[in-house]
Amino acid sequence: MLFRSADLAGLAQAKPGTLQQICVDLGDGTYAVRFNRNGVTSIVRVDADLSGSFARIGADGNIWAPVIEKAYAFFRKGTNTYDCLNYGDPESVFSDLGFAYNYAFAGTFDAAGLYNFVQNAVAQHQTIVLPTTSLIQRNAPLIGDHAYTVIGATQLTDGSYLFTLRNPWGFNSPDDGVVQLTFTQLTQNTMMGAITR
Repeated sequence: MLFRSADLAGLAQAKPGTLQQICVDLGDGTYAVRFNRNGVTSIVRVDADLSGSFARIGADGNIWAPVIEKAYAFFRKGTNTYDCLNYGDPESVFSDLGFAYNYAFAGTFDAAGLYNFVQNAVAQHQTIVLPTTSLIQRNAPLIGDHAYTVIGATQLTDGSYLFTLRNPWGFNSPDDGVVQLTFTQLTQNTMMGAITR
């Protein structure tokens, strides 16, 4: 489960320009990436060899997310391997990137309340990341033990709701990893996540 990719993808979508504030092109083929843990700022310098990265290069060719992911592979546990990015929680990533967050859990809302929560978060350029459960139920188009960015919600004419999530790996659908779930599919297949403030 690569929470890091979902966090970065969500930040890139909800807060355009944010990743460039964390990462600086040094002009010599390397990048400096800033992290903050327990009040201590650390700078990690990496090159642009992105083989092995799970984060995708942006549609416009920008590489901020994969560069930050590479730096985080070193920073997170000091092991300098993408494997160290497996498992964990999205709030630790937001914190390490310097963002305040609150916890988010779809199961604490009724359908209308969750719709309003998502609509408000999108309008305020907040990032919501929800991890999935191990066992996916109700034919939801999700990957178990993974994390998705919540990018929208729609109310249908019959009064029901669909919630739009994006897989940071960019698959599960022909539309860049974008999937839609009913309220029941979402609440039964996701766990406690995080939302940036």
